[in-house]
Amino acid sequence: MKKWLCLLALLTAASLTLLVAAHISLYRQRDRVVIYQTTLAGDPASAEGLTVTFHDQQRGQLFWDSAIPLGTAEPQAETEFRFYSRSPIRERFFFREELEIRFWGDTDGLGVTNSTGYERFDALWERMLQALPKEAPLGEERTATLAVRDFCDYLPLYIRELDLASYGLYAEDTEGGLLSAAEELARYLNVVPPEDWTLEVTYTDCGESQTASAAYAVEPPQVLAQATEGGLYLCLKTDRPEMIQCRDGAGLWYVPFQDTGRTAKAYYGTGSQPETLPVVTLDVSGAQVVLPFDPCEAVPLALEPSESGEDLLLYLREGEDLVLHVVDAASGRTRQELTLAEGVGEGLELSFVPAEPSGRLAVLSDGTFALAAEEAGRYVLTCAGVLEAPAGLETDEAHFLRAMTAEENEPAALWDGERLAWASTAYKRYNIHMGFYAAVFDRAGEMTYLGRYQTSRGRGGDGSLSGSYLFDDTLILELSAG
Repeated sequence: MKKWLCLLALLTAASLTLLVAAHISLYRQRDRVVIYQTTLAGDPASAEGLTVTFHDQQRGQLFWDSAIPLGTAEPQAETEFRFYSRSPIRERFFFREELEIRFWGDTDGLGVTNSTGYERFDALWERMLQALPKEAPLGEERTATLAVRDFCDYLPLYIRELDLASYGLYAEDTEGGLLSAAEELARYLNVVPPEDWTLEVTYTDCGESQTASAAYAVEPPQVLAQATEGGLYLCLKTDRPEMIQCRDGAGLWYVPFQDTGRTAKAYYGTGSQPETLPVVTLDVSGAQVVLPFDPCEAVPLALEPSESGEDLLLYLREGEDLVLHVVDAASGRTRQELTLAEGVGEGLELSFVPAEPSGRLAVLSDGTFALAAEEAGRYVLTCAGVLEAPAGLETDEAHFLRAMTAEENEPAALWDGERLAWASTAYKRYNIHMGFYAAVFDRAGEMTYLGRYQTSRGRGGDGSLSGSYLFDDTLILELSAG
């Protein structure tokens, strides 16, 4: 028995020793992140002096911050590892003010019942449901064609949320608040459904209830809107400009806020203390066009606040040009017009990449980009060109462009006075991050380098892609020079 006890003790001690040794060995490698660089185009030397800081985390407890120098075919990362043993944390919390304004019919797929929420927005659907033939047996699926113009003179408008916390104001989604304002604004904008707007409605009559879904032949205008301290700016994007029949004409509208004389308690964030804020609503009687343009000649692509919030940046496709209009948020006066790109095609979408130290990289869905930097209160076009996927890239060009511009990929850009550096997480596949891309352009907008970077955190020891690298949160890239 003693021999067995001694043997068991020896085995236990050996096991503990091996476990401790393994732990020490693994822990020593906690910050050893190997970088795999692949040159896709150009010369890595053109990226010399640039650094990408790659932040990633796992389970909200394991954090790696890797500073990766560009400009070499064999970069060596400097990595800082941190571990939090207690409850998982999120290092970064992004709060975004939400604003949703849309016309009836602006949805990816709409299924409705006869029990609805926002009455004025859904009343049009209710009238259509009531007009559907009821002679079919209960439970039998039917299809009917309805003309939208038979049920409304203008399209209802829906305002889901107007968050004014940063201005110390509050807007209520109630009767006498945004619900009433939405109806008044819809009447003012007067978006008239065209005669050829029909809906193929598939429905089932279940006796006490009715369900239906519809396929649209016409898309309603898309509302681009931004709230400021004094009111709401908005414009309409549509390929059917004849639908817009506002009495004041089309363009960029401004609708001032009106103090209701009431206050309300508002909560922002879990566990926060309530704030007593003045309640405002939209004063549609004071609406006006501050920047008129013909929707047949100019198509709004984006309406964004400037970094300071003092200006609004309206991007218009005017003819074949992409033009930036800088509008003073307080007065509505246009301070500047700047042509960003020429020969712009139709039907393109616009996205943005934040650019240090004080710029914004505008990117069209065909890869056309333009960097407008703010200098002494004016915007200057510092770099423009076309981002193209090089021949032989493993993924298709459209996928590559999405990877470089998609907001969830946390793209970043840097202008150092002579070159534009641009980086973005490559893409996700089954929640596995495949590293990041880094591109460099010269003053003329010509690409001088494009590289793909992967780390040992996302690859196996032999350099192959690893399926064990799972993330709970998006990765974050930072670019720096010098």
